[in-house]
Amino acid sequence: IHRQALRGLLPSSVLERDSKAEFSVMTRIHLDGLKTEFSSSLPSRRPGWLSKDGVGRLFRTYEENPRVGGPIWVLWAIYGCDLVLL
Repeated sequence: IHRQALRGLLPSSVLERDSKAEFSVMTRIHLDGLKTEFSSSLPSRRPGWLSKDGVGRLFRTYEENPRVGGPIWVLWAIYGCDLVLL
């Protein structure tokens, strides 16, 4: 559906490629600057669905190996949900 909608706007090399776009590098760059947000601000703002200890452990797991898939996307989802609910 997206490819059909963007036909005529994007070059055929983009429309016809089989690979997917990869955003984890940009996500990591952004998350790396949000340590304080995850360690204190977010848990304080969302005590009903975040514990300071739990988010801290998750962020430390991410820091230990930022290339492993799970923690980066969970942190990004938490951050996104918080932004939507502001």
